[in-house]
Amino acid sequence: MKVKKIFLLINIIVIVVVLLNGCNNSVNEKETSQDNVSISNTKQNKSNKNIFRVPLPMDLYVFLNENKVAYKAGLLNSYNKVGEYYSTIEKSINLGIYSSDLAYSSVYKDNQNINKYFVVCKKLADGLELSEGFDKSTLIRIDKNINNPDSLFEIANDAYWNVFLSLEEQGKSEIVSCVVYGAWLESIYISINSINKFDINNEVTQRIMEQQLVLENIMNYVNEGNSENTKTKSIIINELKDIGEIYIKIINDGELASENDFNKLKQTINEIRNKWIK
Repeated sequence: MKVKKIFLLINIIVIVVVLLNGCNNSVNEKETSQDNVSISNTKQNKSNKNIFRVPLPMDLYVFLNENKVAYKAGLLNSYNKVGEYYSTIEKSINLGIYSSDLAYSSVYKDNQNINKYFVVCKKLADGLELSEGFDKSTLIRIDKNINNPDSLFEIANDAYWNVFLSLEEQGKSEIVSCVVYGAWLESIYISINSINKFDINNEVTQRIMEQQLVLENIMNYVNEGNSENTKTKSIIINELKDIGEIYIKIINDGELASENDFNKLKQTINEIRNKWIK
């Protein structure tokens, strides 16, 4: 299935900030809610296929913040490592990871890290030739809307649509898959390592253990958005399967997740994520 047939309704502007200017010159710069809603509805109506809801970092991070989970800057991938990623898959997945870190910093209003992680995202985007026209005006736009989440969400929805269409036209859907995967992986990593003690009745624990549907949607997107069986596609699918097997076991057992299940999931997430950040 082509990307044109998939609408990823994602409510975070972070990766838009990284990709938008280099991949799409046709996005309407008008930022009123009415205009954005109209554009979103029009584009959604053009898609007659399934809508894949793949929440990226903001959803989980807002949930953590609302549930009084402490901010842990030590969980972020060090911005000093940005020069250590050389291959396209390393750059793409770590662009997703760093974008997720940028989202995490933004939700918790860590302004110092917001600026630092914006810079490293830009550097990786440059390396992937995704950031032509990426200039100071983007920073100004972020600053202008940083305290207006409703506006950011609307802008993000429209911008994502244009980014994915543009990347498809450039034959770069595989890069999109890597970024989406990296961002989701980091959000689960940060969330699961933010829990100090396992408690199945804890809402944050439950949210983490309910990520199987999101995982399946990402897997479907990677499969259907990339028709060729490339090495990159195989790597992502196999890693998602490793994570998914833990969720499947819990469902097949027909019981609530145990502390052992939780720790196994945490170990697997940590190993996969840390492999990518080195």
